[in-house]
Amino acid sequence: MKKVVSGLIFAASCLISVLVLGACGETDTHAHTYGEWKTVKEPTCTEEGLQTAVCTVCGEETEKKIAKTGHDFSGEPVETKKATCKEEGELEYTCRNGCGTTKKEPIEKTEHDFSGEETVTPATCTEKGERRVKCLYCDEVKRTVLSALNHAYDEGTIVKPATCEEEGERVYTCTREGCGNQKKETIGALGHLFGDFTVDRPSSLTEDGQKSRHCLHEGCKEVQDVTVLPKGENVTYTVKAVRGDGRDYPFPAELRVVLYDENNKQIGEPYPMKDGAAEFTVKDAAYRVKLEGLRRGYRQKTEPVLSRSAVDLKIELEASLVENDKEGAPTKLLGKGDPMYDFVVRDVNTDPADQKKLSELLKGKKGAYLYFFYVGCGSCSSQFPVFVEQYQAFGVEKDLLVLMINVYSTGRAGQSEQDMRTYKAKYPDEILMASGQLETTNIYDWVNRTYDGVPFGFFLDAEGVIDEIVPANSGAALRARYGEIFSRYFGERKETENGTQNTAFLPGEEKKTFLCAKKRSAFCGKV
Repeated sequence: MKKVVSGLIFAASCLISVLVLGACGETDTHAHTYGEWKTVKEPTCTEEGLQTAVCTVCGEETEKKIAKTGHDFSGEPVETKKATCKEEGELEYTCRNGCGTTKKEPIEKTEHDFSGEETVTPATCTEKGERRVKCLYCDEVKRTVLSALNHAYDEGTIVKPATCEEEGERVYTCTREGCGNQKKETIGALGHLFGDFTVDRPSSLTEDGQKSRHCLHEGCKEVQDVTVLPKGENVTYTVKAVRGDGRDYPFPAELRVVLYDENNKQIGEPYPMKDGAAEFTVKDAAYRVKLEGLRRGYRQKTEPVLSRSAVDLKIELEASLVENDKEGAPTKLLGKGDPMYDFVVRDVNTDPADQKKLSELLKGKKGAYLYFFYVGCGSCSSQFPVFVEQYQAFGVEKDLLVLMINVYSTGRAGQSEQDMRTYKAKYPDEILMASGQLETTNIYDWVNRTYDGVPFGFFLDAEGVIDEIVPANSGAALRARYGEIFSRYFGERKETENGTQNTAFLPGEEKKTFLCAKKRSAFCGKV
């Protein structure tokens, strides 16, 4: 029995040997077939890892290495040392893999930090000052020179008034604290200022009288043009027509002086005016004086009575805008010196029902400027900005009514109310724009033009009288013309944030800076 078992064991051993030798023997070329790789050691930043696999046929085990991961310094660094103007700073990065390894990078030196407390030596009127600031991290000092302030003189005090023949003196004192510097200014002699004739002694039937022109300056007794007023019944009178503001009536050659007695009966023939006045000799009687031939829009305010004590008469007139029935064809063309027709105005940006007479808009104003143009007119677009520049530089927005009048009908191509609104948007809001087309005529047809076409403008005084006509022009001549007119209407100087000065006559760059600072951007590039 034992022999049988031993034989079986031997046979099995031989069979196993044969199978093994047949599958993996040295003479067999069959490759290993490995199963899934298993990681037995994870790689780190500094050490390799290891993976193994087992052949699915023979069970043989093999292995391969896993590469090192390397450090990962991609995280946000920590500022371990702040950079200053004296030393570099330092950033520290820590490996994100958890190995604890760090690396450092320098931070460049900074500029000086002059945000600290400053020390100031104030400038005076004549001495420069200095501003000093020390760096927060070193001894570096930043110094800024402060310009001398120059004297800020007051309006001056007259210590010696000027007279007609002697110079005076004005003293200006610096208002800056601790200064008190003074400067003197000579006031030129006034020269005599003679007024109109004054009757010093009226004539009578038996004695001559006298009239003369007296100097108007206080304290001066100088007279000139002493004239004898002959005795007797007849007296020589002079009559002159003047406006309410003292200016002469602009059409005196059209006037005639008529005398009326106490019963309103005309005495003699009318006396025509020559060289602005009428001169006549009449019996000394209580005759009233009236003017004939006044243009429409003018009215005689008073009717003076002849008297030996008032032989040089000024008859004061007042003017007003002229009514033009139904806004139809005018009875005459208008020119300089004429009151303007009182037409209806509606700004293109208002409701159609919002209509006002020109006289209503003129109330409270010192005058008006009527500018005739049409949308698309090239010369109009170049001339009107010059007007607006002066208008704003003088700061007269509240005193001067400005009305742009389109000479074409709103039904014409390119001249619609929308076209006008777009055109008006370039200019200040207080400027009005209206169509010149009225019920049966065009305002353009009312004016006396010595040239054809547009642009041109009328300056009206406070009474609505055409005072100046500005034709098409451009450049320095136009600017000077507007400046002269504005100076006459509103004075040559105005207060600004830079002191008292006439901004209209500032040099170009200063003017541009002034206007742009006032947020008048439409003209910043056009001064």
